[in-house]
Amino acid sequence: MFLRKKPTEYRLPMTRGYVRHWGVKEAARELLQNAIDFAGGAPQVELGGGLLRIHSPGAFLPPRTLLLGSSTKVDDTRMIGSFGEGYKLALLVLTRQGYPTVVVNDDKVWTPSFKEDSQFGEDVLCITSEEGERLGGVEFRVSGLSPEDEAEIRASCLHLQDPGSLGKIYETSMGRILLDRPGQLYVGGLHVCETKLKFSYDFKPEFLKLERDRQTVSSFDLAWATKDMWFRTGQFDEVAALVEQDVPDLKYANYGTPELVKEACYRV
Repeated sequence: MFLRKKPTEYRLPMTRGYVRHWGVKEAARELLQNAIDFAGGAPQVELGGGLLRIHSPGAFLPPRTLLLGSSTKVDDTRMIGSFGEGYKLALLVLTRQGYPTVVVNDDKVWTPSFKEDSQFGEDVLCITSEEGERLGGVEFRVSGLSPEDEAEIRASCLHLQDPGSLGKIYETSMGRILLDRPGQLYVGGLHVCETKLKFSYDFKPEFLKLERDRQTVSSFDLAWATKDMWFRTGQFDEVAALVEQDVPDLKYANYGTPELVKEACYRV
């Protein structure tokens, strides 16, 4: 006779009100970030019919990653997240807002809920781990999404958008410049914030460090990085024209300027 093991509970010192300014878009961003990092930039994502499924084949989340500050990617600059908080915060926000959510973690099913903790006298996030069928990876499943939720999630992630809708793009070793979209900043295909730049940018994570909330970035770092990305396009005449127009994207173009850009500026 097969006896199922008793479920295991992990209680995290995180109350309902933590990151109270986050909604479903921010929560989905954190789950997508994990999938992008696990998959090396090509996550397996399905969105539609009120359901978001994010699958990372071959991945596994050790229980220790439920600890704040614990992460499997802290020292990897190629990863978008490094603070060890993302997916825990996502589970908290989705549970608080009433979206049924489960994590299929190899042969375990993790279900988040809030339970009162007698030691703290507060409701805290609780992850209940039960046995399930072996998946061979990690899959986040979020249900109960409205059409508006789906549209908001899709808009925040370039991986979920039709490539043809992105318009003209310059591909570089640092990432992409989206020429037909003004003022949006993405890192690893995920929306970070709106900017005052003329164009939109999608940086590879190793080329732009985000602040802790992953919704802000140093204005100096951003301006320096956009300058470098333009230099790497090889579009020197266009760079010279943009410098002449004094666009903020090339604010620091006089630093480390390639000779071919200088020659193009003389022609302009």
